Amino acid sequence: MIKPLVAFLVSFVLSVVFMPLIIKFFKRKSASQTILGYVEEHKEKNGTLTMGGVVFILVTLSLVFFFLKSYYFTKSITSTQKDRAGIVS
Repeated sequence: MIKPLVAFLVSFVLSVVFMPLIIKFFKRKSASQTILGYVEEHKEKNGTLTMGGVVFILVTLSLVFFFLKSYYFTKSITSTQKDRAGIVS
C-alpha cells in the first residue's frame, strides 16, 4: 500500500517541478494551437500551448522504470544472497 502512495507523491512533485520548464521550452519552440476563425467561441484559445501531457507521460514512464529497476535489483540481490547461503526456494 505504501509503494503506490510514494509513487503517486513522487510523480506529483516531479510533474509540478518540470511543468514550468516544459512550458518555457514549448513557448520557445512556438508549439501553440491555432484556432480557425469561423469558431467565434474558441478565439480566446488561440495560442494555447499544446503537448502539456508530455510531462505526465515522461514522469510516469521514468518512475515505472525506476521502480521496476529497483524491484528487480532488490530481487536479484535477494536471490544472490540465498544462493550464497545455500538456501533453495
